[in-house]
Order: sequence, then C-alpha cells, then structure tokens
Amino acid sequence: MRDTEDKRQEFQSEVQEDKRGYKNNQSNGIDIVGKLKKKLRNSRIVIGVLGVLLIASIGFIIFVMMKEKKTEEAFFNNIYVTEETYRLTEDLGKIVSDFSVEGYTASVKTINGYEYLALTTEVDGEQVDICYQNEFPDAEKKDSLIKALINKNGDMITLPDSYDINNPAANLPYKVNFEDGTKGFVFMDVENGMPSDMRLYNISNMTKYGDINMTSTIRYYFSADGYKTPNTVGLSHNGIEYMYLVDDALYTATVEKQSNVLEFADGFTYEIDEDSISFTAYISFGGSAYAGEYKGEITFNSVGFDMSYQRFAAYVPFNYEDPGDWPVITPRTDYLTENITIAGKNGGYYALPLYENVPLSEYDYSRVTEDEAGIRTYTDENGNVASEFGLDVSKFQGDIDWEAVAAQGVTFVIPRIAYRGYSVGSIVEDEYFEQNVTGAQEAGLDVGLYIFSQAVTVEEGIEEAEYIIDRIKDLNITGPIVFDTEYYDEPADARANLITREERTAITKAFCETIEEAGYKPMVYANTRWLLLGIDWDQLAEYDVWYAYYGNDPILPYDFAMWQYSCEGVLEGIGNYVDMNIMFRDVFNEETADVSEGF
Repeated sequence: MRDTEDKRQEFQSEVQEDKRGYKNNQSNGIDIVGKLKKKLRNSRIVIGVLGVLLIASIGFIIFVMMKEKKTEEAFFNNIYVTEETYRLTEDLGKIVSDFSVEGYTASVKTINGYEYLALTTEVDGEQVDICYQNEFPDAEKKDSLIKALINKNGDMITLPDSYDINNPAANLPYKVNFEDGTKGFVFMDVENGMPSDMRLYNISNMTKYGDINMTSTIRYYFSADGYKTPNTVGLSHNGIEYMYLVDDALYTATVEKQSNVLEFADGFTYEIDEDSISFTAYISFGGSAYAGEYKGEITFNSVGFDMSYQRFAAYVPFNYEDPGDWPVITPRTDYLTENITIAGKNGGYYALPLYENVPLSEYDYSRVTEDEAGIRTYTDENGNVASEFGLDVSKFQGDIDWEAVAAQGVTFVIPRIAYRGYSVGSIVEDEYFEQNVTGAQEAGLDVGLYIFSQAVTVEEGIEEAEYIIDRIKDLNITGPIVFDTEYYDEPADARANLITREERTAITKAFCETIEEAGYKPMVYANTRWLLLGIDWDQLAEYDVWYAYYGNDPILPYDFAMWQYSCEGVLEGIGNYVDMNIMFRDVFNEETADVSEGF
C-alpha cells in the first residue's frame, strides 16, 4: 500500500508541476507574442516614418535638380520670363539693314525668347552665327547675363567679350587657320593701336583654345639688368645681350627691376591674316631711350598662340664695329620707322638708319631668273633683258679659255690687277693680270680691273690708284677701276681691319678721286656689312657700287650697278670656281644705260 500511495502522490506532484509549467510556458508565449506585436507596431511606425522621409528626400532632390536645371537654363539661355524687357537699341532692324561686311550677313534672331543680332558667316563649309544679345529681362540684369555667343548648328560657345550693338562690324573676329587644317576665330581688343587681349577659338571643333596679352607676351622674351659700370644696363633677348648707356633714373629703375622699365607701345604696328599675326614693336627704356626694333610672327596651333618667329635688332651707330671691345650703345631718342637690319655679333642683329644721300633701289628682284648654268638675267616690266652677265677673276682661276667663256654668254670681266699685303703692306701684281686682260679682250669681252686694298692711310689709297693708272696706260681698259674694300677674315688683325670707318671712307674717296682725275671710271666693291659699317656710303654716293651678296634677294635696299651673287660658278674654259656677276647698269660706257630700256 505504501508503494502505491507514494506513487500516487508522486504522480499528482508531477501533474501539478506540469500545470505550473504549462502556465509558465503559456505566460512566456503570451509575453513573446506581446513583444512581437509591440515590435511590429514600432516597425510599422518606423517604416512609415522612413517612407515619408524617403518620399520627401526624393521630392527634394528632384526639386533641387529641377531648380538647378532651370537656373542653368535660365543663365545660359537667358530664360527670364517677364512682361517687360530692356533693349540696348530699339531699332535693331535699321542696324541690320545698314550692316555691310564682306563675308557676313546680318539678321535679327530670337534665342529662347529674346532678341539677338546675328552676324552669319561660313567656316569650313558650315554656317556660323556670332550672336549679340539686344533684349534682356530688365536693365539691371543685362550686365550679369550672357551677352554674346558663337552658334554652329546649336553647338554654342559663350563669349566674354563686351560689344557695341550699334557698331557690329567692330565686334567681328578675324578668321584664322590652325596648323592642323582646322579653322578658327581670333577676337582682339585694341588699345592705342596695340592689341591687348586676344582670344582664340577653334570653330571646326567648337573649342576655346586660350588667350594672350600682347604686352605680357613681348615682355616675356626680354630682360634688363644693371651692371657695376655706372649707368650701363644689359638688354637680353633670347640669350643675346646688348649693352646700353642710360641716365640715372633709368639705371635705378632697371636695377630695382621696376616693371615699367621696358616699354614697346610707341609706334607698334601689326598685320593679321588667316595664318599669322605679324607685328613690329620698338623697345625702349622708360619710353624715352629707344634700344631697338622687335619683329615677330604669331601662328595658331592646337595649344593656342605660338611665337613662330621673332627678331630683335639693336639700334647701333654706323661706327659700331670700331676696334676694341664690344662698345656700349647710346640709345636713340626716337624709333626708326625705316631702317636696314643686318646680322650682328653673337647671333644678334643691328638696325641702322637709312643713308640720306644714297638712292634706294628700284629693281624688282623677282624678275631675276637663273638658268641651269647658274647665269642670272634681269628683265624689265616689259620683258626686255635689262642686264648683262660677267665674271671677276684672279690667279686662282689659272689659265682660262676665254673663247669658251664668251660662248656661254659672258659679256664682261673684271680681272684683279694687284693686291696689297695684309702685314707689311706691299703692292703685289696679280701674276695672271696681263694674260687675263689680253685673252678677254681678244674674245670680245669688255674689261675692267680691281685691286684688293689693304691701305691704311689716304696716301696709300692714292698710291694704289697711281699704281693702276701707270700700269694700264698702254692697255685699252674701258671698264671701271674698282676699289675692293672688305674685312680680311684671316688673320683678323690684318692691317686694314684695324682702321676706323672714317679713315676707310677717306682712303676710298682719295682712291676714287685719283682714278677719276686720270679719266677712268671709279667703282667701290663691298658687302652689306662693309657698305654700312665699314665705310660712310653717304660720302661716296657719287660712285657706282659693286655689291657682294651670295643669295637670291639682296637685303641691301640701296641702288647698286653690279651684283656679285656667287663665288662658286662653274663654266667651261675655267678649271676652278669663279665669281658670277649680273650688271644692271652699263658701267663700261661713258653714258649710263637706262635699266628700263635694257642693254
């Protein structure tokens, strides 16, 4: 019985325990469900809030984007819808009707509701409009809005340029070619005759390529520095330096690197075509001491503007190459609108004023032709031959077959009669002199003579002339007697290299006067540098000049009778190179031939 009772009580205890466990589990389940319900309610609230926020955010973003788009469109397209508008001019139609520029047409166009003046042209086969806004929402806003643009088939570039709606021709750009074959516009501001800002646009691909300021561009290539020597400054261009003597104020300004020391606005000139902008500027210290002339050419490439050529020529006196160190230049008080520029020392250039007494040349060198043998001929404007071909010879050509030479069109020859030594100074006769004179005359050629001078005094110049006169008294010399004055390259200290320009001029004049008094025709031979820096041509203007220049277009602007254009001529009958000459005036006869009439 005990066992049974115990088991029954134990069973009831288990039943009670199970009931308590069920209640507890039931309570826990309710709690879990409650918590889940509470969390679900909270989640719904959160989701609702998040949804509202999300919708609000999306709406705000769309609002902002639409606002920005409208703002951008309004800025670019001038979309400001107002009932009243402001116009720069109320009679744009009359401006259009009065407009007349070759290559352009004018019209009134409406862009996004506002009135524009459109100047239409063709670029690379496509129509391009340059549009200037005339109508604005109101007067106050017109200065802040886009006022001008380039329009090609709806592709637009805005222009920052100001403009005068009443003078549309002044707003037009220059049409230019880029190096890659594309086309463009250059818009240019000009102040006091000098381009200030220039803006470059490629119209073929509708791209702005950049801009430059002419003043800053020129200044970039120059520098000025003061030296220990009082009032001496150095002006450098592309690594080449020239020394100038300036006053105290300019010297101080240069030493202190004042930005306005170098100026170049005075006299500035420029020309622009489709391929380049060429200009001339006159460089000065402070606008009062002129240092020289600067020429340049600007072309157009894919980067923008390119300085494709430039040259600075320093103003120098005629006696600039006196013996001694490179002299200090005294600047001019004004600039030279006309000058002659020649190559100078160390790769630089010199600019000199024109002679007063020497006439300028009237020859058109484009009418000089050259055949396969190197023989040049000049024809006048009517096609008549107005020149003769000749040679100058010395012992260096050796024995010459003059009949063969004459058969090739040679009509005159100038043999060397003698030379003076560069050290001791003795006169030495050319060993082929008589042979050349006789042979040339027998072949029917006109004959003149020249002497290579190293005279260093007037007396020596007269001595050379008298030597020639005495030596040719029994010869029938009909041509000029030429005084050959030139720099002796080697050695550099040759005796005649070391005299002054004034001394050399006096010697040359004494020689020519002595020859003329004896009844012969004097003539002066020299190259460009020697005719400008070696002698004073103004004092010798009455004598014909034989000009030595080995090139196609003589750089000398003055009149000369004969031109030695080559020292490497090759002709049958002559075993070595020979000098080739073209004669524009017949210096072998007493009466000077008129070039226009020919020979």
